[in-house]
Amino acid sequence: MRKEKLLENIRIYSHSKALFGAIFLIFVVGVFMYVILGSNMFLISVDGNDRALVTVRNDMQAIIDMCGIEINEGDSVEFVEPSDTAGSLTVRRAFYVNVTADNYTETITVLEGTVRDALAICEVELGEYDEVTPSLETYLAGDMNIKVIRVSYETREVEESIPYSTKEYKSMEYLKKTRTVTQKGENGIRTTTYRDKYVDGELVESTIVSVKTTKKPVEERIAVGTSTAQLIEKHRLLAKLQAGEKTPPTEYEKVMVMQGTAYTYSSIEKYNVTALGMPVREGAVAVDPKVIPYGTILYVESVDGRFNYGYCIAEDTGGGIKGNRIDLFYESSTTVGRFGRRDVRVYIVG
Repeated sequence: MRKEKLLENIRIYSHSKALFGAIFLIFVVGVFMYVILGSNMFLISVDGNDRALVTVRNDMQAIIDMCGIEINEGDSVEFVEPSDTAGSLTVRRAFYVNVTADNYTETITVLEGTVRDALAICEVELGEYDEVTPSLETYLAGDMNIKVIRVSYETREVEESIPYSTKEYKSMEYLKKTRTVTQKGENGIRTTTYRDKYVDGELVESTIVSVKTTKKPVEERIAVGTSTAQLIEKHRLLAKLQAGEKTPPTEYEKVMVMQGTAYTYSSIEKYNVTALGMPVREGAVAVDPKVIPYGTILYVESVDGRFNYGYCIAEDTGGGIKGNRIDLFYESSTTVGRFGRRDVRVYIVG
Protein backbone atom coordinates (compact mmCIF):
# COMPACT_ATOMS: atom_id res chain seq x y z
CA MET A 1 0.00 0.00 0.00
CA ARG A 2 2.75 2.44 0.89
CA LYS A 3 4.50 1.67 -2.42
CA GLU A 4 1.34 2.31 -4.49
CA LYS A 5 0.66 5.59 -2.71
CA LEU A 6 4.19 6.77 -3.31
CA LEU A 7 3.96 6.00 -7.02
CA GLU A 8 0.63 7.92 -7.25
CA ASN A 9 2.12 11.05 -5.64
CA ILE A 10 5.05 10.91 -8.07
CA ARG A 11 2.63 10.85 -11.04
CA ILE A 12 0.61 13.86 -9.73
CA TYR A 13 3.76 15.83 -9.14
CA SER A 14 5.10 15.02 -12.57
CA HIS A 15 1.75 16.11 -14.20
CA SER A 16 1.62 19.39 -12.23
CA LYS A 17 5.20 20.11 -13.07
CA ALA A 18 4.52 19.58 -16.76
CA LEU A 19 1.40 21.86 -16.69
CA PHE A 20 3.29 24.61 -14.90
CA GLY A 21 6.05 24.34 -17.38
CA ALA A 22 3.66 24.72 -20.33
CA ILE A 23 2.04 27.82 -18.85
CA PHE A 24 5.40 29.31 -18.09
CA LEU A 25 6.55 28.62 -21.62
CA ILE A 26 3.51 30.38 -23.11
CA PHE A 27 4.09 33.34 -20.84
CA VAL A 28 7.73 33.56 -21.83
CA VAL A 29 6.85 33.35 -25.51
CA GLY A 30 4.20 36.02 -25.08
CA VAL A 31 6.55 38.37 -23.30
CA PHE A 32 9.19 37.65 -25.92
CA MET A 33 6.84 38.48 -28.77
CA TYR A 34 5.53 41.57 -26.97
CA VAL A 35 8.99 42.93 -26.07
CA ILE A 36 11.26 41.63 -28.80
CA LEU A 37 9.00 41.40 -31.82
CA GLY A 38 6.83 44.50 -31.04
CA SER A 39 3.56 42.57 -30.57
CA ASN A 40 0.45 44.02 -28.88
CA MET A 41 -1.33 42.77 -25.80
CA PHE A 42 -5.13 43.04 -25.53
CA LEU A 43 -7.49 42.42 -22.65
CA ILE A 44 -10.59 40.71 -24.09
CA SER A 45 -13.96 40.81 -22.21
CA VAL A 46 -16.99 39.03 -23.69
CA ASP A 47 -20.15 38.06 -21.80
CA GLY A 48 -18.37 38.66 -18.50
CA ASN A 49 -15.46 36.37 -19.41
CA ASP A 50 -11.99 37.96 -19.44
CA ARG A 51 -8.80 36.78 -21.16
CA ALA A 52 -5.53 38.15 -22.62
CA LEU A 53 -4.37 38.11 -26.24
CA VAL A 54 -0.87 38.84 -27.62
CA THR A 55 -0.71 39.56 -31.32
CA VAL A 56 1.10 41.68 -33.84
CA ARG A 57 -2.29 42.91 -35.13
CA ASN A 58 -3.86 46.03 -33.67
CA ASP A 59 -7.11 46.53 -35.65
CA MET A 60 -10.49 45.74 -34.05
CA GLN A 61 -11.92 43.42 -36.72
CA ALA A 62 -8.77 41.30 -36.75
CA ILE A 63 -8.90 40.92 -32.99
CA ILE A 64 -12.62 39.94 -33.21
CA ASP A 65 -11.85 37.35 -35.90
CA MET A 66 -8.84 35.93 -34.04
CA CYS A 67 -10.95 35.46 -30.91
CA GLY A 68 -13.84 33.99 -32.87
CA ILE A 69 -16.28 36.48 -31.39
CA GLU A 70 -19.69 36.71 -33.08
CA ILE A 71 -21.14 40.19 -33.04
CA ASN A 72 -24.96 40.35 -33.15
CA GLU A 73 -27.23 43.25 -34.05
CA GLY A 74 -27.45 45.67 -31.13
CA ASP A 75 -24.29 44.43 -29.40
CA SER A 76 -21.94 47.11 -28.10
CA VAL A 77 -18.25 46.86 -29.05
CA GLU A 78 -15.70 49.06 -27.30
CA PHE A 79 -12.17 48.96 -28.70
CA VAL A 80 -9.11 50.70 -27.29
CA GLU A 81 -5.87 50.56 -29.29
CA PRO A 82 -2.71 49.66 -27.34
CA SER A 83 -0.24 52.45 -26.59
CA ASP A 84 2.00 52.47 -23.54
CA THR A 85 -0.39 49.98 -21.95
CA ALA A 86 -2.35 47.03 -23.25
CA GLY A 87 -5.34 47.61 -25.52
CA SER A 88 -8.81 46.27 -24.83
CA LEU A 89 -11.81 44.83 -26.59
CA THR A 90 -15.10 44.76 -24.65
CA VAL A 91 -18.28 43.26 -26.08
CA ARG A 92 -21.64 43.87 -24.33
CA ARG A 93 -24.45 41.67 -25.54
CA ALA A 94 -27.81 43.20 -26.42
CA PHE A 95 -31.03 41.44 -25.38
CA TYR A 96 -34.69 41.58 -26.33
CA VAL A 97 -37.53 43.14 -24.31
CA ASN A 98 -41.23 43.00 -25.21
CA VAL A 99 -43.38 46.08 -24.52
CA THR A 100 -47.17 45.69 -24.74
CA ALA A 101 -49.42 48.76 -24.67
CA ASP A 102 -52.73 49.67 -26.32
CA ASN A 103 -53.20 46.12 -27.71
CA TYR A 104 -49.85 46.25 -29.53
CA THR A 105 -46.56 44.53 -28.65
CA GLU A 106 -43.21 45.96 -29.72
CA THR A 107 -39.94 44.06 -29.34
CA ILE A 108 -36.86 46.22 -28.80
CA THR A 109 -33.15 45.50 -28.40
CA VAL A 110 -31.41 47.06 -25.40
CA LEU A 111 -28.12 46.81 -23.55
CA GLU A 112 -29.30 48.02 -20.15
CA GLY A 113 -31.73 50.34 -18.43
CA THR A 114 -35.04 50.18 -16.55
CA VAL A 115 -38.66 49.61 -17.51
CA ARG A 116 -39.06 53.39 -17.63
CA ASP A 117 -36.27 53.57 -20.26
CA ALA A 118 -37.91 50.85 -22.36
CA LEU A 119 -41.22 52.78 -22.40
CA ALA A 120 -39.36 55.90 -23.49
CA ILE A 121 -37.75 54.00 -26.38
CA CYS A 122 -41.20 52.79 -27.49
CA GLU A 123 -42.62 56.31 -27.02
CA VAL A 124 -45.28 55.02 -24.66
CA GLU A 125 -46.74 57.81 -22.54
CA LEU A 126 -48.44 56.98 -19.25
CA GLY A 127 -51.70 58.48 -18.02
CA GLU A 128 -52.34 59.54 -14.45
CA TYR A 129 -53.84 56.21 -13.38
CA ASP A 130 -52.08 53.78 -15.76
CA GLU A 131 -50.41 50.72 -14.26
CA VAL A 132 -47.14 49.08 -15.40
CA THR A 133 -45.75 45.61 -14.69
CA PRO A 134 -42.98 45.19 -13.72
CA SER A 135 -42.60 48.51 -11.91
CA LEU A 136 -40.95 51.45 -13.67
CA GLU A 137 -37.68 51.21 -11.74
CA THR A 138 -37.15 47.49 -12.41
CA TYR A 139 -33.90 46.75 -14.28
CA LEU A 140 -34.30 45.21 -17.72
CA ALA A 141 -33.45 41.58 -18.38
CA GLY A 142 -33.50 39.30 -21.39
CA ASP A 143 -36.93 38.27 -22.73
CA MET A 144 -38.66 40.51 -20.20
CA ASN A 145 -42.36 41.20 -20.89
CA ILE A 146 -43.48 44.71 -19.97
CA LYS A 147 -47.20 45.42 -19.91
CA VAL A 148 -48.94 48.78 -19.71
CA ILE A 149 -52.49 48.65 -18.34
CA ARG A 150 -54.54 51.69 -19.31
CA VAL A 151 -56.68 52.83 -16.38
CA SER A 152 -59.14 55.72 -16.55
CA TYR A 153 -62.09 57.00 -14.54
CA GLU A 154 -65.32 58.66 -15.66
CA THR A 155 -68.13 60.25 -13.66
CA ARG A 156 -71.75 59.84 -14.69
CA GLU A 157 -75.14 60.74 -13.23
CA VAL A 158 -78.20 58.52 -13.33
CA GLU A 159 -81.70 59.79 -12.57
CA GLU A 160 -84.05 57.35 -10.89
CA SER A 161 -87.73 57.69 -10.06
CA ILE A 162 -88.86 57.73 -6.43
CA PRO A 163 -92.40 56.29 -6.25
CA TYR A 164 -94.94 58.40 -4.39
CA SER A 165 -96.93 57.01 -1.45
CA THR A 166 -100.73 57.01 -1.11
CA LYS A 167 -102.64 58.00 2.00
CA GLU A 168 -106.35 57.56 2.57
CA TYR A 169 -108.33 59.55 5.11
CA LYS A 170 -111.97 59.86 6.10
CA SER A 171 -113.72 63.06 5.16
CA MET A 172 -117.14 64.51 5.79
CA GLU A 173 -116.76 66.69 2.72
CA TYR A 174 -117.68 63.73 0.52
CA LEU A 175 -120.56 61.28 0.44
CA LYS A 176 -120.25 57.85 1.99
CA LYS A 177 -118.76 55.06 -0.16
CA THR A 178 -116.97 57.57 -2.42
CA ARG A 179 -113.23 57.89 -2.94
CA THR A 180 -111.91 61.21 -4.16
CA VAL A 181 -108.29 62.13 -4.98
CA THR A 182 -107.77 65.42 -3.21
CA GLN A 183 -104.05 65.61 -3.94
CA LYS A 184 -102.53 63.96 -6.97
CA GLY A 185 -99.34 62.00 -6.31
CA GLU A 186 -96.14 62.74 -8.16
CA ASN A 187 -92.97 60.65 -8.34
CA GLY A 188 -89.78 62.19 -7.07
CA ILE A 189 -86.36 62.11 -8.69
CA ARG A 190 -83.17 60.72 -7.19
CA THR A 191 -79.82 61.52 -8.86
CA THR A 192 -77.04 59.01 -8.23
CA THR A 193 -73.46 59.93 -9.17
CA TYR A 194 -71.19 57.01 -10.15
CA ARG A 195 -67.41 56.86 -10.64
CA ASP A 196 -66.65 54.23 -13.29
CA LYS A 197 -63.25 52.55 -13.59
CA TYR A 198 -62.13 51.41 -17.04
CA VAL A 199 -59.22 49.03 -17.63
CA ASP A 200 -57.98 48.91 -21.22
CA GLY A 201 -61.28 50.39 -22.33
CA GLU A 202 -63.53 47.97 -20.45
CA LEU A 203 -65.72 48.92 -17.48
CA VAL A 204 -64.59 46.87 -14.46
CA GLU A 205 -66.00 48.75 -11.47
CA SER A 206 -68.64 51.34 -10.57
CA THR A 207 -68.57 53.15 -7.25
CA ILE A 208 -71.40 55.34 -5.89
CA VAL A 209 -70.03 58.79 -5.09
CA SER A 210 -73.24 60.46 -3.94
CA VAL A 211 -77.02 60.09 -3.89
CA LYS A 212 -79.15 63.23 -3.94
CA THR A 213 -82.90 63.69 -4.02
CA THR A 214 -83.43 66.42 -6.60
CA LYS A 215 -87.22 66.29 -6.39
CA LYS A 216 -89.22 65.00 -3.43
CA PRO A 217 -92.22 62.78 -4.17
CA VAL A 218 -95.66 64.24 -3.59
CA GLU A 219 -97.99 62.07 -1.53
CA GLU A 220 -101.30 61.18 -3.13
CA ARG A 221 -104.22 61.82 -0.78
CA ILE A 222 -107.55 60.07 -1.20
CA ALA A 223 -110.62 61.18 0.72
CA VAL A 224 -112.97 58.38 1.72
CA GLY A 225 -116.41 59.91 2.05
CA THR A 226 -118.19 59.57 5.39
CA SER A 227 -120.86 62.21 5.02
CA THR A 228 -124.49 62.36 4.04
CA ALA A 229 -126.02 64.78 1.62
CA GLN A 230 -127.59 66.59 4.58
CA LEU A 231 -124.22 67.01 6.36
CA ILE A 232 -122.58 68.30 3.20
CA GLU A 233 -125.34 70.87 2.93
CA LYS A 234 -124.63 71.89 6.54
CA HIS A 235 -120.97 72.58 5.69
CA ARG A 236 -122.02 74.70 2.72
CA LEU A 237 -124.34 76.71 4.95
CA LEU A 238 -121.57 77.10 7.56
CA ALA A 239 -119.17 78.45 4.95
CA LYS A 240 -121.79 80.99 3.86
CA LEU A 241 -122.43 82.12 7.45
CA GLN A 242 -118.68 82.39 8.24
CA ALA A 243 -118.23 84.64 5.21
CA GLY A 244 -120.73 87.14 6.63
CA GLU A 245 -120.64 89.42 9.66
CA LYS A 246 -119.30 87.96 12.90
CA THR A 247 -122.33 88.87 14.99
CA PRO A 248 -124.78 86.69 16.90
CA PRO A 249 -127.60 85.28 14.73
CA THR A 250 -131.05 86.76 14.85
CA GLU A 251 -132.66 83.44 14.11
CA TYR A 252 -131.78 80.36 16.19
CA GLU A 253 -133.41 77.45 17.95
CA LYS A 254 -132.17 78.19 21.46
CA VAL A 255 -129.28 79.63 23.51
CA MET A 256 -127.26 77.67 26.06
CA VAL A 257 -124.67 78.84 28.55
CA MET A 258 -121.88 76.23 28.72
CA GLN A 259 -118.45 75.86 30.25
CA GLY A 260 -115.95 76.57 27.50
CA THR A 261 -112.33 75.48 27.04
CA ALA A 262 -109.92 75.65 24.08
CA TYR A 263 -107.50 73.25 22.36
CA THR A 264 -105.06 73.24 19.44
CA TYR A 265 -102.96 70.80 17.35
CA SER A 266 -101.61 67.62 18.94
CA SER A 267 -98.18 66.08 18.43
CA ILE A 268 -100.02 62.80 17.82
CA GLU A 269 -101.30 62.75 14.26
CA LYS A 270 -104.46 60.76 14.88
CA TYR A 271 -105.71 63.41 17.33
CA ASN A 272 -105.61 66.04 14.59
CA VAL A 273 -108.68 64.55 12.93
CA THR A 274 -112.20 65.18 14.25
CA ALA A 275 -114.61 62.47 15.25
CA LEU A 276 -116.34 62.87 11.89
CA GLY A 277 -113.08 62.43 9.94
CA MET A 278 -112.33 66.06 9.11
CA PRO A 279 -109.01 67.76 9.90
CA VAL A 280 -109.10 69.81 13.09
CA ARG A 281 -109.48 73.49 12.31
CA GLU A 282 -110.98 76.71 13.56
CA GLY A 283 -114.74 76.46 13.16
CA ALA A 284 -114.83 72.79 14.26
CA VAL A 285 -115.71 72.38 17.94
CA ALA A 286 -115.84 69.45 20.33
CA VAL A 287 -119.09 68.68 22.20
CA ASP A 288 -120.89 65.90 23.97
CA PRO A 289 -122.94 64.46 21.07
CA LYS A 290 -125.63 63.46 23.56
CA VAL A 291 -126.16 67.15 24.34
CA ILE A 292 -125.43 68.66 20.92
CA PRO A 293 -125.65 66.27 17.92
CA TYR A 294 -122.79 66.12 15.42
CA GLY A 295 -123.37 68.38 12.44
CA THR A 296 -125.22 71.07 14.42
CA ILE A 297 -124.34 74.63 13.35
CA LEU A 298 -123.56 76.87 16.35
CA TYR A 299 -122.58 80.42 17.16
CA VAL A 300 -120.29 80.82 20.23
CA GLU A 301 -119.20 83.88 22.21
CA SER A 302 -117.80 84.28 25.73
CA VAL A 303 -120.25 85.61 28.32
CA ASP A 304 -117.68 88.23 29.42
CA GLY A 305 -117.45 89.51 25.83
CA ARG A 306 -113.66 88.99 25.54
CA PHE A 307 -113.86 86.18 22.96
CA ASN A 308 -116.20 85.93 19.98
CA TYR A 309 -115.60 82.52 18.33
CA GLY A 310 -118.37 82.97 15.73
CA TYR A 311 -120.13 80.39 13.60
CA CYS A 312 -118.93 76.80 13.96
CA ILE A 313 -120.07 73.19 13.66
CA ALA A 314 -120.22 70.39 16.23
CA GLU A 315 -117.84 67.85 14.78
CA ASP A 316 -115.56 66.51 17.49
CA THR A 317 -115.58 65.26 21.07
CA GLY A 318 -113.11 64.26 23.78
CA GLY A 319 -112.77 62.19 26.93
CA GLY A 320 -113.32 65.24 29.16
CA ILE A 321 -116.11 66.79 27.10
CA LYS A 322 -119.18 65.53 28.90
CA GLY A 323 -122.51 67.21 29.53
CA ASN A 324 -122.78 71.00 29.36
CA ARG A 325 -119.25 71.59 28.02
CA ILE A 326 -117.74 72.75 24.73
CA ASP A 327 -114.09 72.80 23.52
CA LEU A 328 -113.13 75.42 20.90
CA PHE A 329 -110.25 74.80 18.46
CA TYR A 330 -107.72 77.61 17.89
CA GLU A 331 -104.70 77.62 15.56
CA SER A 332 -102.64 79.54 18.13
CA SER A 333 -101.50 77.86 21.33
CA THR A 334 -101.13 81.37 22.79
CA THR A 335 -104.82 82.04 22.27
CA VAL A 336 -105.60 78.67 23.86
CA GLY A 337 -103.64 79.76 26.93
CA ARG A 338 -105.39 83.12 27.10
CA PHE A 339 -108.82 81.57 26.75
CA GLY A 340 -108.34 79.19 29.65
CA ARG A 341 -111.70 78.11 31.05
CA ARG A 342 -114.72 80.44 30.92
CA ASP A 343 -118.48 80.50 30.38
CA VAL A 344 -119.68 80.85 26.82
CA ARG A 345 -123.00 81.55 25.19
CA VAL A 346 -123.90 78.95 22.58
CA TYR A 347 -126.57 79.68 19.96
CA ILE A 348 -128.09 76.56 18.40
CA VAL A 349 -128.58 77.63 14.77
CA GLY A 350 -129.66 74.27 13.44
